[in-house]
Amino acid sequence: MPFVYAVSFNEALLEQLPIVSLPAGWNSGPTTIASQSFGGAGFVAARSAVLAAPCVIASEERKHVLNPHYPSFAEVQISP
Repeated sequence: MPFVYAVSFNEALLEQLPIVSLPAGWNSGPTTIASQSFGGAGFVAARSAVLAAPCVIASEERKHVLNPHYPSFAEVQISP
């Protein structure tokens, strides 16, 4: 059974990724090196505590990725 958590955060901690900023092939399967590199670079750079990226299956939906390396990550509230 998957775990489900409630996550809340100040919108200032959120970075929205528009589809036009993603590399070509970001939504192809299997995952491409370009999309892995793009995501990895953003994670390492710690540009935001929460990243909202388009979902591959339904691009109008967003997946939220949490980055615990972001300096203000402690402001993100996570509860069961």
